[in-house]
Amino acid sequence: MDFFVLLSSTGGVFGSRGQSNYAAGSTYQDAFAKYRVSLGEKCISLDLGLMLSVGFAAERQHITDSLRTVGYEGIHEIEFHAMLDHFCNPDLPLQDPADTQIVTGVATPESLASKGLGEIFWMSKPIFQGLRQMDRQFSTSTTVKEEGANYRAQVEQATSQEDAGHVIALALVRKLSAALNMPVADIELEKPVYAYGVDSLVAVEIRYWFLKEFKAQIAVFEIIRSESIEKLCLLVASKTQHQQSWKQKGVEEN
Repeated sequence: MDFFVLLSSTGGVFGSRGQSNYAAGSTYQDAFAKYRVSLGEKCISLDLGLMLSVGFAAERQHITDSLRTVGYEGIHEIEFHAMLDHFCNPDLPLQDPADTQIVTGVATPESLASKGLGEIFWMSKPIFQGLRQMDRQFSTSTTVKEEGANYRAQVEQATSQEDAGHVIALALVRKLSAALNMPVADIELEKPVYAYGVDSLVAVEIRYWFLKEFKAQIAVFEIIRSESIEKLCLLVASKTQHQQSWKQKGVEEN
């Protein structure tokens, strides 16, 4: 099969009080995905939690509020579609059995604390200690968000696609620095993103970021397979809403 996607639930990871059968069913799907891949067959299990803006919980605010108090951050429909766009790609190579389960929309201790919530019942389990490490890794992400508007303004004011691509590259380097917990100076524009350990999950996040910050639709495989960060960002610039105005400026100058 070109792809095999299972829609599981984070209930199989956290546990689901009063719904042990539901949690067990979700855990079975996670195990089944690993089993199929171990046989050389494609399969991925997407553990979905709270869906924002669409679906049963989104239509009932009290349910959304209740889920958020027990550690569900949730994901938006566009993020879910981005995952499907990636994992339904028939050219995607066979996953490693250890990478067949994708857990979505999980809160970290820091994000819970910022909302005035204490540590959730499942948070103290050893399996979730990595979430504390994520808080340390992404502590600099606020700086990237604050500068996002500035980068967008620079792209809008750029006089050519090349200038815009350079601005986008600087923004992407800062985002990668925060996401991968490495110095900005260590990230070279001449190297591809995969040289720095960017996998399919990080690529999905970058894809959504390109869309949100620069209104550019970039496929996950274009991110991962790009020859360099510089060329990737030129591609992003070519797909922004300002590309036509740059072409017009070039005609006028000539």
